[in-house]
Amino acid sequence: MLGSQLRRLSPPVWRSAQPLPTGVRCASSLSTEIATGINIHKSGSDPPLKADAEYPDWVWALSKPDISLYALKRKGEKNLTMDEAVRKLKLANRASIAKRNDLKAK
Repeated sequence: MLGSQLRRLSPPVWRSAQPLPTGVRCASSLSTEIATGINIHKSGSDPPLKADAEYPDWVWALSKPDISLYALKRKGEKNLTMDEAVRKLKLANRASIAKRNDLKAK
């Protein structure tokens, strides 16, 4: 009986009930001067944003979604670049593994 009294769930803690620590900004209050939420150091602060021209070109490619397996299949074998061919093979293998696992689960 004593073990059941000790092993109970703690009451839920709601985020709105707790005040944010000093220097921490909420995601809903994003700034145009500071990169909110980027700081990884305990005593550091969020870095300031730079002008778009100051960032390297690869940064802007990060926001573009990767091409899907369906789109790669529609493109055809001869029109694929090496990176696209590797991605197509990887996605096809992943899809076949998922299908095989689904069949085993039944």
